[in-house]
Amino acid sequence: MAEVKPSYAQINRKVWNTCQFRSLSPEARELFFYLTTCPHGNMLGIFVLRPGYALDDLQWGSDRERFMKPFRELLDKGLFKYDPNTEIILDMEQLAKHPPINPNQVIAIIKIINSLPKTILFHELKLLAESLNKPLLKPLIERLTERYAHTVTVTVTEAVTVLKEGTADAPFELPTKEEIQESSDPKLEEDIGKVCQRLYEDKIFPEVNAFKNKMRKNKKNLRAILHVLSRCYLSKPDDPWAFCQKIIQLEDLNYNERDYRKAAQ
Repeated sequence: MAEVKPSYAQINRKVWNTCQFRSLSPEARELFFYLTTCPHGNMLGIFVLRPGYALDDLQWGSDRERFMKPFRELLDKGLFKYDPNTEIILDMEQLAKHPPINPNQVIAIIKIINSLPKTILFHELKLLAESLNKPLLKPLIERLTERYAHTVTVTVTEAVTVLKEGTADAPFELPTKEEIQESSDPKLEEDIGKVCQRLYEDKIFPEVNAFKNKMRKNKKNLRAILHVLSRCYLSKPDDPWAFCQKIIQLEDLNYNERDYRKAAQ
């Protein structure tokens, strides 16, 4: 029998009296209620969120900045955390407000964890679960520990830079054009991950992960992706999405496998 998702979500009335909520703009408040009740969410408050989904559900049109501006407010207030590499969001209050009350619910939330891509947010959720000091949450904490440990191992090879940890505060240098040309695929993946993280953390290009995925879908190779995003980081344009598109149009990139094989020969 297929599992049926609950058709309701609970919101504490006390939210109207909190400093965090009262300081939000009207758009951020609307987005807050959307994120806590949207059809993509779950009882654990951790799920994949893509700007396009929210824009469509909220009927906000196609302007991504209309989503990103209030979204940044929610992140700045600490109400949510977001991993741009996997496009996963975590409601920082969901588990504390509505913890599981029986073993069956614990089994259900572990299934949620197992269904998600590997993300640094598993560590954040683990800390939240530990802070509640509830014996019932022990299986969840153990599973989050397992998946987070695996995530750290994979990030080293796939270059998904950890949020605010480890290399995030290390000196950051963009690769030169010559280095891009000579890099192997694993090194290119690593450099792309670093540039994406910096573009997001420095608020230069909050939608960088979506743009990277679009380039992949358009079959741009790794050298092209790294070249475009590196130029964006150096230029810090007002409209990074349009800027990157313009680079692709003007330069025609010249970053295709045929040229590189020819040069190698």
